[in-house]
Amino acid sequence: MRGILFVALIASCSDAQVATLVPPDGFDTTLVVKGGRVRTGDPIRFDDDGEPVTVLFYARSLEAMALEVGANDDLVLASDAEDSWPLPATERAARYDPASRAFVAVDDLVTLAAETAALRVPSAPCGKLERLGAARINPPTTNVLTMASIGATSMLTSVFPPRLIRVDDDGSRDLSLGFMTEPDASILVFDDGPTFLVVYLSSSATKTLRLATDGTITPLTSAPASPVRVDTTAHWPGDPSIYGRDTVGRTVMRLDPARGQWRVLQSFPMTDEAGCGNLATYQLFALDGAESGVVGFAHSPPFRFMDRSVGLPRPIVSGLDLPPPCQSAYGAFPSGAELVLYAIGANALGGIDLRMAWRESPNDPWKDDGFPADLYGITTRKKWVLGIDDQADDVALLTHSTLRPEQAPRICAHLGLAEVRLMAFDGEEGFVAIQDDPTTPMAVAHFRVRDE
Repeated sequence: MRGILFVALIASCSDAQVATLVPPDGFDTTLVVKGGRVRTGDPIRFDDDGEPVTVLFYARSLEAMALEVGANDDLVLASDAEDSWPLPATERAARYDPASRAFVAVDDLVTLAAETAALRVPSAPCGKLERLGAARINPPTTNVLTMASIGATSMLTSVFPPRLIRVDDDGSRDLSLGFMTEPDASILVFDDGPTFLVVYLSSSATKTLRLATDGTITPLTSAPASPVRVDTTAHWPGDPSIYGRDTVGRTVMRLDPARGQWRVLQSFPMTDEAGCGNLATYQLFALDGAESGVVGFAHSPPFRFMDRSVGLPRPIVSGLDLPPPCQSAYGAFPSGAELVLYAIGANALGGIDLRMAWRESPNDPWKDDGFPADLYGITTRKKWVLGIDDQADDVALLTHSTLRPEQAPRICAHLGLAEVRLMAFDGEEGFVAIQDDPTTPMAVAHFRVRDE
């Protein structure tokens, strides 16, 4: 036993007991748990009616733990329908012993953890997604290849024929690159700080151009082409390089636009992709720096890659026994937390067997947990993390709270759209491409994210 904590009890006029309890050193916040209620305050007040009384001690303030006090000094608990967290765990607590009329330190930390976990409190507010406007692409297109946004302006590219399209809430217009485009060409667009970077790839030429939000285009580089197979591309703002993934050949490559040359950075092991079907549609490929990123392939663990990768590919997650997924997604949070989603396959109920690996910081071990939705295209900009919910076909806002870092990342809001296929986001505002099915014209919606 850790010993009996000194306490003086005084019977008030209402027969309630008033306890002056000396907390452990460094633990200045006190919560009293009794009969499903959690009360705050010092001195401690409770009815000595034989019902158990537990006092929890915390080193952090209520505000620092995102706990709210309501009427009568009661802690605000969550309703069944609310997004909620368990009451914070603690290793210092005491229980009232009616026989000795004293509080005795709690030694059974397993039981104590179960008791606090059963009490749910509202999770901290995390932000809100708002729709701002919508526009049709004219003339219509059924295939958007890439999409980028800066503020209230979005740039899109499409194929067959190759087009560069400027979109805002007032509508759309096609932009000229200043030269004749070839029928087999692909036009890529990326946000690059205050302007956009446009990359033109054809069988004969590789060109880059600077694109202002008003549609003004300035040529940058031009070089002969070295055609390669890439199905997904990525760009880090401020860096001239373009990175590409070849899903069939299972390689990651880097394009030097000034020379028009692609260079293989790393090859990844081949696996049997049978049994995944449509669940392998959205494979992970994203940069987390100017020379590094993450990539996924069907039936393979998601990997990290670097511009100067040496040796065998390095999986993102280590120390967990998770089967190779059909599809994966990766997100990094401003708090330092990371998550990796594993869409492993269909389960017996017809849904998706979905697991999440996450850790509080790059120095912490990975944990295995469940997750409510399969996401792809997870994007981190400024303090916000967004992804596309594959089941709802909608934009999802994710969060990991610095107030409760032990709690796993979660989805805390949706935009409220449907049939979202592509998203671009600059950290404050964004655009999505919407399409009912592959044969119908695409529309564009404008949104923003803000604090609640």
